[in-house]
Amino acid sequence: MAAADPTATAGDSTTGGIGRVEHVSLHPRAESGPVIGVYVHARDPAAAEWVAVEAWHRAVAREPALTAWELTSVELPLLRPDHEV
Repeated sequence: MAAADPTATAGDSTTGGIGRVEHVSLHPRAESGPVIGVYVHARDPAAAEWVAVEAWHRAVAREPALTAWELTSVELPLLRPDHEV
């Protein structure tokens, strides 16, 4: 994922983009299989999903070994940085 330029802003540059990757967390030994947590800053849930999927596709394009892996789901646990947990 580091090869995917995680600081890049996704979306149309004329509108300032729809979001960006803030942080990537890898969980290679998760019970259901490897998990990549992609924390994004985006304008809405649909944009957050698009940014995460786009980052995955950029990573695969830059690292051919990742073609052995398949993106099977995208889940959005919503966290707002302006609210305390």
